[in-house]
Amino acid sequence: MINKNLGSKNKKNTRMLAFILTLLIAFGGAFPAYATNVNNNDIIDNSKVASIKNYENWLKNNCSTDEKDLEKFQRLTEKQKVKFINYLNDPELLVNALSTSLEPGESKNFDANDDILVTLSETIEPINTSSQQDSLSSIATEEFRKASYIKSVSFFGVKVLEVTSWIRYSHDGESIIEIQGSAHYTSVNYNPLLSSEWTDPVTWGEDGDTAYSTADVVFGAFIEGYGIKYGSGESLVWGDIYNDAGGHVVEN
Repeated sequence: MINKNLGSKNKKNTRMLAFILTLLIAFGGAFPAYATNVNNNDIIDNSKVASIKNYENWLKNNCSTDEKDLEKFQRLTEKQKVKFINYLNDPELLVNALSTSLEPGESKNFDANDDILVTLSETIEPINTSSQQDSLSSIATEEFRKASYIKSVSFFGVKVLEVTSWIRYSHDGESIIEIQGSAHYTSVNYNPLLSSEWTDPVTWGEDGDTAYSTADVVFGAFIEGYGIKYGSGESLVWGDIYNDAGGHVVEN
């Protein structure tokens, strides 16, 4: 049975913080966070964040999904760029930012200087499908939804990390009818010291009034003078017949 209370504000942030702190201790002070597929096979080393020039060169080769992020970084002042690089090299800062208490849809400045913004989004979107046009009875009784769980961290308006999970399903207001698909992935990672690998295929199911999906992830973090350390976790996203959504990440 899926415990949707884990998606509530207090329990969700407590579990997330405990998970992150466990990984932080196990990994000797380096937080193994999520990464996009772009640099999963890249060589992780701290030379890519050793200087502004090195990082900008790396960013140019890894900003294929959204060149606006590269442009935003290039428009930062020299002082902001120096602080940006320092933030990438500070795992404690990342841990604290990701464990910030947020309501769905809320964005919160993490530091006193407003350099760092943390955002959490848990949404339900209606989905139009061809089957909905087949009959008036289908339109009247079956609703198609996409539930999403997304959390991100930005430095100076440049998104650095973003984790995305979603599930598509239909219901009739009383029970789940069908699950059409789901996915879990790191949609943005502009920190070359972080990597991750997600399981494929993912697992999904329904529990009466709730559709859910889970996936395992293996984290990698570069530790200077040691190499790469690994750990694992599980992500969850759910949506229900009441058109609510939620999610969490917990230690395996």
